[in-house]
Amino acid sequence: HFLIAILFSQASANTFFVSPAGNNSNDGSFSFPWAQISYGITRLNPGDTLFIRKGTYNMKEIWINQNFKTFGEPDRFITISSYQNESPTLIGTIFRITSKFIRIKGLNFKQMIISVGLITNVGMSHDIQILDNYFSNQTSAAIYFLCNNGLVEGNTIDISSSSQSHGLYIMHGNGNIVRGNKILGPSKYGIQVYDENKYQYAEENNPKITNLLIENNFIIGSQTRA
Repeated sequence: HFLIAILFSQASANTFFVSPAGNNSNDGSFSFPWAQISYGITRLNPGDTLFIRKGTYNMKEIWINQNFKTFGEPDRFITISSYQNESPTLIGTIFRITSKFIRIKGLNFKQMIISVGLITNVGMSHDIQILDNYFSNQTSAAIYFLCNNGLVEGNTIDISSSSQSHGLYIMHGNGNIVRGNKILGPSKYGIQVYDENKYQYAEENNPKITNLLIENNFIIGSQTRA
């Protein structure tokens, strides 16, 4: 019975596609992709992958929200990824994640930040992975991270054209890893670690920043702070 349960879990994972040439009335398959990333996200279940095909996607906001029933499970991440050997460009304002077990991989963010934060009435986002993405033309920090047990790895953040930007901002959380990222030309700090909420909670409810591992990141142009 245990083996059958595992096989069923693996079989239930699906792969879907989004393309600028698609249509939301399609079935989301490779041959008949959806048109909008935000629409595709609402159709995902734990273990599913949404591949973003090459092209440019203009949008104001994308939101992966646990309260709207979009979340993964242990060993069954929801994955939003570029399709193999393609580099789709997302132009907008914010990619917001208030959920759990979500992976964002291989996308090109232009003037668009990723914000990982609190889930209303639940608490912290957790197990969020931001992997191998490219950020450019930022007007603020490329990634704001309020998360437990998250991973930010292999991203390139090129903000040399920004006049007021951090590269990556760890705001609070426990058990996060920031590893192997490349941050070019921040006008402020390449990696800023500061709990913005430390005065807003009672001491027993304060998430703080604990068990944070930062290693093997390459940063050019960052300010320093004593």
